[in-house]
Amino acid sequence: MKAISSNSEFEHIAGYSRMIGDAGWIVSAGTTGFDYNKMQIEDSLEKQVEQAVANIRSYLKEYGATLHDVKICNWIITDRKYFELAGGILKRHFYPNKPVMMTLVCELVDERMKFEMQVFVRP
Repeated sequence: MKAISSNSEFEHIAGYSRMIGDAGWIVSAGTTGFDYNKMQIEDSLEKQVEQAVANIRSYLKEYGATLHDVKICNWIITDRKYFELAGGILKRHFYPNKPVMMTLVCELVDERMKFEMQVFVRP
């Protein structure tokens, strides 16, 4: 098993890894629009989604995988009015792969967060 951590304060609080690879699957959870190197987040939903995707992409490289290997992408938005903008950005990054997706609308642990995603990957 190979685990990746971004060393974010959230990982330290809850004791989780950002991404884990085991038995042919790579799984991530709790990836948001934070730039985890700086522990900063932009206010814009668009920038948060782009940063979350960039975070996932950089972790996948460590496993020799890409966004085109994603089979399932679950994402959370804090307001349903964000669906079209966030969905359009994700479509641009995942098309033509078209993984299975589920969207939840709920609060996130930091009020600055507007978007969070989880992916299941099988290269």
